[in-house]
Amino acid sequence: MKKIAILICLFMSFSAFADALKPVVEKKNVYIGEELNIKVEIPPAKNMSAKFLKENSDMAITGVTPAPDGKALTIKLITLKEGELEVPEIELTLDGSIMNVGSFNITSQNRTQESDMKLRDIKEPVKIMEKDYTFIYVFAGLLIIIAFFFLIRYLMRKLRKNKPVPVFQISPFEVAAQYLKEAKIKRENGDLESFTDLVTFGLKTYMSLKCKANYREMTTYEIRRELKRDKLFSKFDKRIIDLLKVGDRFKFADEQLDNSDFDMIVSEFENIVNEIEKSGVNSNAVS
Repeated sequence: MKKIAILICLFMSFSAFADALKPVVEKKNVYIGEELNIKVEIPPAKNMSAKFLKENSDMAITGVTPAPDGKALTIKLITLKEGELEVPEIELTLDGSIMNVGSFNITSQNRTQESDMKLRDIKEPVKIMEKDYTFIYVFAGLLIIIAFFFLIRYLMRKLRKNKPVPVFQISPFEVAAQYLKEAKIKRENGDLESFTDLVTFGLKTYMSLKCKANYREMTTYEIRRELKRDKLFSKFDKRIIDLLKVGDRFKFADEQLDNSDFDMIVSEFENIVNEIEKSGVNSNAVS
């Protein structure tokens, strides 16, 4: 009977803390490739990682960092396609402890309409209150949960192997490959505007993830100037600018392009990424 009682209390403890992990979403409307911050009200740990509980090709997690106040953590993700998207449950690993963050919905838009800069305000965390029957039951239940939480935490620290938990992050190459895949699908479906958006913004996103410069928010003219100081991408400056200029002609000048133009921008995107990855060089600073 004692063993059964302990198991019941353990179940109550995990259930209580699983319900507490409610995501605080920065905004519900984002652009394809725009980084979205999800705040989770739980203290950060030394070793943190995050992954979706089910396979998801609509978006990607790019990292887990402590929140600015140091009392919570932030999960960063980007969307890879447009539409009404469901962000599935996220599994968090904090120093070996595993917990889940609930799912939620967002709207992802492509960047064809550059003038639309309206953002939604951050929504307050949703508070869920359990029904209280009597003050005594609630107080006693909280004492039991707190006691078992600290007991479990103590046992896990004592038994855990001194082995660092790797932080899961999607690589820039994987992000570029997903953009390339989505772009080819859009072209096959005849959606050339979305195809061009995915190619040009996919290249900017890959470049931003490989170095400190935020190419995603730059115009073609600003990128031309920045490339002169970029150690990693400066040798590709003409090819990158030529690719972006073709995209600008189609998106902003309404110029009709030939199939050879579309072939060029997608092949150059793929070639530049492959050449960078083959060289095995990472740029962590812009001179």
